[in-house]
Amino acid sequence: SGLQCNKDDITTTPPTAPAPGPVPTQAPTWAPTLVPTSGPTPAPALVAAGVEVYSSGLAFVAWNRNTGEAECWGDASKGGDCSGIDFTGVTDVYSTHRYSFMALNKHTGEAQCWGDASRGGDCSGMNFTGVTDVYSTAGAFMAWNKNSEQAQCWGVSNYGGDCSGMDFTGVTDVFSTGHAFVALNKDAGTAQCWGSSNSGGACGGIDFAGVTDVYSTWNA
Repeated sequence: SGLQCNKDDITTTPPTAPAPGPVPTQAPTWAPTLVPTSGPTPAPALVAAGVEVYSSGLAFVAWNRNTGEAECWGDASKGGDCSGIDFTGVTDVYSTHRYSFMALNKHTGEAQCWGDASRGGDCSGMNFTGVTDVYSTAGAFMAWNKNSEQAQCWGVSNYGGDCSGMDFTGVTDVFSTGHAFVALNKDAGTAQCWGSSNSGGACGGIDFAGVTDVYSTWNA
């Protein structure tokens, strides 16, 4: 007479599903914030207006090629004062490495120089007709007519301001240090140097055959 169970008397309850846990999320993907723009950043007003800026060691020139106007600042005696210069028709502006500037009109062969008069700042009375290239040292300029193979130099002679003894026939390239020039004939492999002999102005005895490039420091 023990306890007896009939399977029909047993009521089964389905197991309860576990409570839902936190919903897994995808790792966030970082992306930069894009700020819409209407185009490239506008250039500064001076650049947008066509202003070109040149410098010597002691002064600046800001020249507007389109309007023929310019402003200068810095050491007034070294090019920082161009109030007496007329930039109408000027095609090119050059500077020595330190003391003066030159404004050239290649169409008329006229030029104006200012700054230290003894160091390139005085080119009055000179004829620049046909000049194709202008080079400089710290205190002298050289204006070269590549087509006629002629050149003029002015400024301190020890800085290369006197090239009266040079023959520019066949010259293909001109280079400078702070105190000297070299005129190279790549085709012939020859060169002439003038200016301070201690700063590259003496190149006698140097073989330039095959030279393709010339580099310089301030004194060599």
